[in-house]
Amino acid sequence: MALGSLNLRVSKQDFVNRIELIQQKMNALDDVIQKYGEARNNLDQFVEEGDSTYQQWVERIDANVTACRKARAALDESRQKLQETVNQMEGISSQIAQTVQAGTDAAKSTVEAAIRVAPYL
Repeated sequence: MALGSLNLRVSKQDFVNRIELIQQKMNALDDVIQKYGEARNNLDQFVEEGDSTYQQWVERIDANVTACRKARAALDESRQKLQETVNQMEGISSQIAQTVQAGTDAAKSTVEAAIRVAPYL
């Protein structure tokens, strides 16, 4: 190992767990967005449209929905990046398995050839 280098080992399951957690957070944000939508639709039950604060309530709800959508988009991007990493991990595992199998096959062929040639030596 080179001086000053750092190797980290993170299991695939750690990534999968993080993806699931992010998905839960995204679902929670979806619920919040839905509740804000319901609140906006039912705002007139609590504040009359002619009330001086009605427009402020609408603007505040819209600003909160926008913030939730931005947060959800950021989480979705993180989830996608983590999923790409998991997919790459699976690809590497598959390549390693193929390499090990090829090495095993080559060793087996070499041993079989040595057994066939041994009587002639």
